[in-house]
Amino acid sequence: MRAHLVALVLISVLPAGCVGAAALAWSYQQTRVASIDSARSEARALRQAVDGVLNSSIAGLQVLVASPTLDAMPAMDASALDTFRAHATRALALQGADSMALSDTEGRQLVNTRRPLGTPLPPHGLRPLQRRVIESGRPIVSDVFMDSALQRRLVAIEVPVRHGDKVQATLGMGLALERFAALIEERQPPWPRTVVILDRAGTVIARSQEDERHMARSEPGRKAAHGLIDAIARAPEGILNTETLDGVPVLTAYSRSANGWTITVGVPRAALLPSLHLWTAGAAAVLVGVLAAWLLTRRIAAAVGALVEPATALGAGRPVTLRIPPIKEAAAVARAIERASKLLLLRTGERDAATYAAQHDSLTGLANRHALLKRTTEALQACSAAGSPLAVLFIDIDDFKPVNDDNGHAVGDAVLRDFGARLRAGVRAHDLVARLGGDEFAVLIEGHSAREAKSIAAGLVDRLSRPYAIGPRTVCVSACVGIAGYPEDGVTAAELMTAADAAMYRAKAAGKRGFAMSGPAPLQ
Repeated sequence: MRAHLVALVLISVLPAGCVGAAALAWSYQQTRVASIDSARSEARALRQAVDGVLNSSIAGLQVLVASPTLDAMPAMDASALDTFRAHATRALALQGADSMALSDTEGRQLVNTRRPLGTPLPPHGLRPLQRRVIESGRPIVSDVFMDSALQRRLVAIEVPVRHGDKVQATLGMGLALERFAALIEERQPPWPRTVVILDRAGTVIARSQEDERHMARSEPGRKAAHGLIDAIARAPEGILNTETLDGVPVLTAYSRSANGWTITVGVPRAALLPSLHLWTAGAAAVLVGVLAAWLLTRRIAAAVGALVEPATALGAGRPVTLRIPPIKEAAAVARAIERASKLLLLRTGERDAATYAAQHDSLTGLANRHALLKRTTEALQACSAAGSPLAVLFIDIDDFKPVNDDNGHAVGDAVLRDFGARLRAGVRAHDLVARLGGDEFAVLIEGHSAREAKSIAAGLVDRLSRPYAIGPRTVCVSACVGIAGYPEDGVTAAELMTAADAAMYRAKAAGKRGFAMSGPAPLQ
């Protein structure tokens, strides 16, 4: 086979080299121009999406400040403040915002949606921004800042509250950086392009990760390269050679938005070459077909054809069936494919087992805490977009420790398995049931509010509190259930789990074998 290939190369290389050399430069230039045009279009499109989010948020705040409840500014009574806080809280879900705060011109907060009305409120956290709003009388979008209370980076939007011609107060709203990272993920820029959203100071708000399988929120708060910041200051749009935050050389297209933010789309310079390699391979294949000696191709085709079925089976993950080719080297490749197939099937089984173990509880086979939090976070994003409810049930076994102490851990494990099976049978097939550890379980119920989940909780308490037949023993335990719902009890997976856990402990304190709603609702 080697002699055949050497002869084929000698026949092909001279004419193919002349044509290929001329084509390489042309193909590279065409690829570069197309990449620049595509990157510029992507930057402009994302710029419009970012402006849309910011302008929509500004419009939402301006609708709120037009509320009749603010007509009494600056002297609003507690009833008016409470009414306005209720309006602002409802608006949060529609805006996808983190919080809202109403402040007077001295920086004193009058309403903060994070805190109940009547509790002491901190002073305005961005006084320079508020002063600019008061002085200009127009909405202003901040750069990225660290919220000391939440220990997370946010972007603030502040609008003036007018009484006549005078600014009497300001209304601010905090937006999580994940809101802008989601814009990048929704547009799904073609890999391996690096998309970055920068604020006016050149700080990263959101960035796509350079991995074609995962678009992720990456390194907010870092500064862009100085060369890029300088270029943005000189012109609202442009193209330049720079590097990513990871040091990858890129050809970057950038576009500055009306709010002063900038969107950059970087194309790795190395990515401009693969198309040339593909073109060269295709041209060589054509020349081989024209110039190669037909007497040589018959034997090679037979040898290569014998590898098609094993290679196809390997790609599909099926066991390989060998037909040994007539050429020694091709036969060695076929046997190597067979060995690779066996190893691939083994590694695939090991990977699937490891993936399952990472997402499931080994004793009950239910989802584990990690899987529950991941699924809850994904469900909350869908609920926020669709405006639909969601409920989390936190379930604990009453007096489980004596089961282990009196009967041994084998019986205790059997009770936990049966408990998990009853819990799984007591909810819908698509509801996620998880064991959090020990005798604690949880259920994610999508499409139901906390109040709608009360009947489910009542049925589970009855089902889970019936005696358990474990071999010759009968074990009696009961269950307590805590209920929390989105958005009234929390807007993150951690907040909902904490609220449901607290409700469960209220149920235990009331006498066990029962359920309780999160918040001030009475025990059931």
